[in-house]
Amino acid sequence: MEEYSGVSRHREAINIQTKKGSICFYGDWFGRPFDDYKITHNVYDGEILEIKFKQYERLLVYHPEKICSTEQELTIEKAKKVKWIYPSYQSLSTETFPITYTVGDGKVIKESKHGVEYLPMKEPFFAVYLGDRFKFE
Repeated sequence: MEEYSGVSRHREAINIQTKKGSICFYGDWFGRPFDDYKITHNVYDGEILEIKFKQYERLLVYHPEKICSTEQELTIEKAKKVKWIYPSYQSLSTETFPITYTVGDGKVIKESKHGVEYLPMKEPFFAVYLGDRFKFE
């Protein structure tokens, strides 16, 4: 878990009923259509929600708002920032790759190893969506 000003914060798990699904950040799908990301656990300190996944991916949601979780899907309507950290799927390397999403001036700003991209706002327009990818296609 990241820290603010070097101060460790109290953390506790929240009730996320969703266990797996395809993942999307502000309408930008990650991975292939049938990829299934499985949640292992989560912690929340009142400012950052951290969700860990089976293949060592980590999701950090800064100041999440309107979290809704059912057995079928997890949605987080708004957040100041979303950071997805994933491992190299192609090798045994321990290297990880972050993708950061923020919203500004009516666009989604995506920062990754490929540089900065400005994406249009499109459905599903949740800060985070985990569930059935084909519900929106």
